[in-house]
Amino acid sequence: MKLTILAEIYHKSHFQAFHRLYQNGLVDKLEIINLGNLVKKPSKIPVILYSLLAELFRPNYVIVGSAPLSPLVLYYLLLKLVKRNKIVNYTSWPYWNENRYRWSFLVPIFRPLWEVFLRDLTIVALNSAAYTSFAKYSDKTHLIPHSVDTNIFKPLDVDKNEKFTCLFVGKLQERKGIRYILKAAQKLKEIEFWLVGEGPLHSEIKKLALVNVKLLGYVSGKNELARIYNQCHLFMLPSYKTEKWEELFGVVIIEAMACRLPVIATDCSGPGDLIESQKEGFLIKQRSTNDLIDKISYLKENDDLRKSMGEKGHAKVMTEYSDIHVANKIAEIIESFR
Repeated sequence: MKLTILAEIYHKSHFQAFHRLYQNGLVDKLEIINLGNLVKKPSKIPVILYSLLAELFRPNYVIVGSAPLSPLVLYYLLLKLVKRNKIVNYTSWPYWNENRYRWSFLVPIFRPLWEVFLRDLTIVALNSAAYTSFAKYSDKTHLIPHSVDTNIFKPLDVDKNEKFTCLFVGKLQERKGIRYILKAAQKLKEIEFWLVGEGPLHSEIKKLALVNVKLLGYVSGKNELARIYNQCHLFMLPSYKTEKWEELFGVVIIEAMACRLPVIATDCSGPGDLIESQKEGFLIKQRSTNDLIDKISYLKENDDLRKSMGEKGHAKVMTEYSDIHVANKIAEIIESFR
């Protein structure tokens, strides 16, 4: 079996299960075509266009990682015509509201084309919001989440940081709730806040020079990242919904849970699927510094509860979000095509 992933936004962690299929020998070949480079790297346009043309003549199964209303639906329709039942649409984006798109004036053209493309198509929705959105177009819609490599992200025999430490991993940008973390750090001076990642707020955070905020930068090595998770006491992701964006999953949440960390996250669609509040952690209101401070303080003072939440989160990842478990689910769908 050969697979091609057509991804408008490609992050390996978002396609971890497909890489596991390849590593385990269930897929003979795995090719990635990063469609985002059509915009980001114009020099690669000829190569990408050639790859897309060649794909029409290959016997590969194709995973289309795309959000609805993308203009690339013109190519996807052609692909569907040629490939017939060898396509899976793989998405977490549930929105069909034209105000969320840069090309909103073209929505009246692309919406009906997307509806034709999705009709009777095999669809893998990564969260419950996307499942609800797409199920009305095809009865072959499956709810299968992102996954995490539990061979890397797991409890490690490392010492916790000496001070109680809260961890954030992601882009340092407003919509990820970074300003709320900084406000919490200013109030909770006895607690350390570690921020892993880069982004537009990096310089501003550095200028604040909060003694209990540690900027760790972007960490590319997964083993090093797993080690950082294990050194901390809890994980936080206080993202909030904007006009054009929402936290629709949160792979970093399942990475943290796999490392036995309790999680404090907001009630966006993604975290809401992953966390049962007061079980694996807490779901808090969006844009609420007070909620974030309260839950951090509560977990700091309740060591047994913190450990219990970490254990429950780890057990949940092993049964629902491990890359082996999710890869097997996807393999069953692809095998059904034959």
